[in-house]
Amino acid sequence: MTSQKDEKGFILVMTLFILFLITLLGMASTSTTSIELQVAYNNSLHKQQFYVAEGAVIEASRKIENVDDGIAPGNITNLCEDLDWVTCYSEAQIKEMRDIEKWVMDPNPDVEGDAGANAVQISPTISIAAVGPNLTMSSSQAMGSSVTPQIIPQYNFVIFGRYNKSDGHDRGEVLIEAGYRTN
Repeated sequence: MTSQKDEKGFILVMTLFILFLITLLGMASTSTTSIELQVAYNNSLHKQQFYVAEGAVIEASRKIENVDDGIAPGNITNLCEDLDWVTCYSEAQIKEMRDIEKWVMDPNPDVEGDAGANAVQISPTISIAAVGPNLTMSSSQAMGSSVTPQIIPQYNFVIFGRYNKSDGHDRGEVLIEAGYRTN
């Protein structure tokens, strides 16, 4: 038979051990929660930046559409000369625009003919650029119609919207590329 003297303090040691385990579990869950909150914040911030860049693409398409409204049919091909931030169409130019380091900002977007600019800042963190127009022809004919199809010229653009901020809590960079077609 063992004496009570040998078991004295066992409950205290076991209680301290369980308290230590619970403390470790609490610290681990706090760390995990902190990381999950940071991930959620970054995800939310990236979505906001994405939507800002997408808004820039929409703004650029509106600018092209507004210029298109004032151009006589057939003269839209000169659009890359009329707007500083629209670069004449080529596959190489599209590839180059995908490399943000090669963007040349127009320091004076209101002044026509700035040499070398292929993008324009519409705010301190938002820029737009476009490559186009690329002329394609499409035919239009109603289903079941015996009328000769019409050949319609379509002008295709590749529009870029960019969000770029290098400091602050909302720093980040997003580049959106979208196709745009006008008749």
